[in-house]
Amino acid sequence: MKPETAPSSENKMEKISDYITRIKDRLQTLVKRYDDLKKNHSRQEIKIQKLESEKSELLNKIRILEEQQYLLKASAGKMNEADKVAFEKVLNGYIKQIDQCIQMLQQ
Repeated sequence: MKPETAPSSENKMEKISDYITRIKDRLQTLVKRYDDLKKNHSRQEIKIQKLESEKSELLNKIRILEEQQYLLKASAGKMNEADKVAFEKVLNGYIKQIDQCIQMLQQ
């Protein structure tokens, strides 16, 4: 009986060893994949920040160009009602900001 149990025991140990090796390989693969995903995530976050910054700059440029357009139309006397209303909104916004600054300086 002992000779039969010895090969069986060795066979079980070999299977366990193989199983542990496969788990170890899978774990290493997952760790590598996790690291790759983490690096990719980092790159994507940097890219998103850069794009948001560019978007903000472009929106600011658009706002400035629209204001210049209103000024040019106003100086040429070719403003329609919609342009006048939009221009007045811009001017009122500036007036509010100036009023706030004056109030802050008075305090």
